[in-house]
Amino acid sequence: MKHKKISIHNFDDEPLYVKTPGYFYLYCCDCGLRHIVIVEKYRKGIRIGFARDDYATKDMRKLRKIKVVRGNVK
Repeated sequence: MKHKKISIHNFDDEPLYVKTPGYFYLYCCDCGLRHIVIVEKYRKGIRIGFARDDYATKDMRKLRKIKVVRGNVK
């Protein structure tokens, strides 16, 4: 079976464009988790690095009254 060519437009009609080098913030709507994403050119492609932003995560969860429970929930 032949697979369809992968294109960003198969996943998202409004992709995010980032100049390299550059960065953007990635937010989770459900849990309020925040990451900073760093993008840079590397050889013939790009490199992407993710780092959790604990301060922004804490602020957003407080603002949206999100409580995260770890472990077994009964």
